[in-house]
Amino acid sequence: MPEMRLLLFLVFAVFTAAAQAPEPQPVKPAAPSPLIFSSDFLRDIRAQDIEALSAAIRLELQADLKAPQREPVLTPLIRATEQSLRANNNNVAWIFGSRLLAFFQGVQWGPHLDQAISLDFALDRRVLPPGSLLHARLERLFRTPSAPDSTVRIQFTLSDSAGKLLWQSDPLPIPPENSIEIPIPARTLAPGEYTLAYSFFTAPGKPLLSSVRTFRIDPTWRARESALDAKARELILDSAINSSPSSQSAFQFIQWTIQAMALFESGQPIGGSPDPHPIVESWAYRKSPRFWSAPFSESTIRQAEAFAAALQSGANPLDGQPDLRLAFRSSADQSLRTFRLYLPASLPAGEPVPLVVLLHGFAGDESSWLDRLPGSGELVRRLASERRFAVLAPSARSHYSRFDGPDAADLEQLKSIASRIRPIDPDRIALIGHGPAAFAAVNAALASSREWPVAVGIAGIPTALPAAAKGSTPRLLFEYAAGDTLFAASEARKWAYLLQKRIPGFQAHEIPDVDNAAAPAASIERAIAFFLDPPPAPAAAKPPAQQKLK
Repeated sequence: MPEMRLLLFLVFAVFTAAAQAPEPQPVKPAAPSPLIFSSDFLRDIRAQDIEALSAAIRLELQADLKAPQREPVLTPLIRATEQSLRANNNNVAWIFGSRLLAFFQGVQWGPHLDQAISLDFALDRRVLPPGSLLHARLERLFRTPSAPDSTVRIQFTLSDSAGKLLWQSDPLPIPPENSIEIPIPARTLAPGEYTLAYSFFTAPGKPLLSSVRTFRIDPTWRARESALDAKARELILDSAINSSPSSQSAFQFIQWTIQAMALFESGQPIGGSPDPHPIVESWAYRKSPRFWSAPFSESTIRQAEAFAAALQSGANPLDGQPDLRLAFRSSADQSLRTFRLYLPASLPAGEPVPLVVLLHGFAGDESSWLDRLPGSGELVRRLASERRFAVLAPSARSHYSRFDGPDAADLEQLKSIASRIRPIDPDRIALIGHGPAAFAAVNAALASSREWPVAVGIAGIPTALPAAAKGSTPRLLFEYAAGDTLFAASEARKWAYLLQKRIPGFQAHEIPDVDNAAAPAASIERAIAFFLDPPPAPAAAKPPAQQKLK
């Protein structure tokens, strides 16, 4: 799968950290052993959950490299997780990886932990008309291999958008085999947004796991979806979609919105990113915050409706809007995908301008740089206005992608789309990648400096030694954070030294006193200056003066 190289990289770092500790004396683990598992899976584990789990384990071990010495079972658990990933067996990796992460939470393995790992939490719908029924589902990923723990209880709580508690179920036991459906008292709810929380208890008090899902009561949803779909059909019949890139991108966003409304209503994932498993929500994000935005909201529908109205009137749907969320049909797999395009009002009319392509990092999406990363959005917008460049922000197929495979092909296509919406100077284009995407940007420029003349990698490290293609001479900058816990500065320093020796013109800089999340804001001004203010070319050496013959 496209993300497996990232998964192996994350788990390899975990295994390396554990292997550096002295090999403990063999200690017989308490029965039953967490290294034993035998059961039938009922559903395949999602790659996104495995990626988040692997990164969380790596963070825990980087924070405490001596943990394997104190807990002898950790080293074989790390090895079992790595071997499962190398075999592309997400299901077994999920078992061993979840048990491994549990040790860092102070949870000992046992039947209760397998029950927690096996149950995924979902709603049967995310949008309901008033008076409708709603069910919460706990779907089994696998049959628990041992007898269930009878002391385990689950509980659900319902709250409104202000956080007011509206309903709470009694603590419920978990049936041994079947999936669980709990009716939620939604029939009397007024229109609005609501949150349903799920808790998994092994003892009264603090839950072992907790997870939340949102839904809305909306009497107009289906009517708006039908009206938008009817307008899209009319636009096609009336040939209102001309060949202009602005019209095409706006219309494809309308199509994406219609598709997303249907998926959201039925509770299915939008853009291939499902709700995380309760294990991931409770434990994997404890040290690694999420930097992605909700893929779908009321503002999405309003923008699609505004685009449809503009297209019907013959107006340019993008006029007067500097910050745009648009869609395109990927030539790599024909899927409809969204992206952000920021065009500050200061851009000179009709003139080609520089383009900065911002690639999101771990746990991100197209809105990470502009909305979610601390402090980066305001800086990017100010710099774009002052230095007069356009900003393009794509979203990878996974929140943890390195922008390889079809995501790399999308970058070329998106650059072409942006240049047709707004003239772009082909000699002034920069790729700036954060976290796992840092060296996706660097590698793309090394592959073709004609396509990507400048690249900046921020707070990430390569998985293999980068090398330039024949004739490719990009300008490269590597910024790494001294306080990074995702990609350790000690490793980044080694790579910076090596790459400066091997790649002509490669520059590196250490950002003091910041972590991975703060690195984009701390380095973006320097990155833009590196891009737009290249050093003057060295003057050509003058030929030595010839001596006059006597």
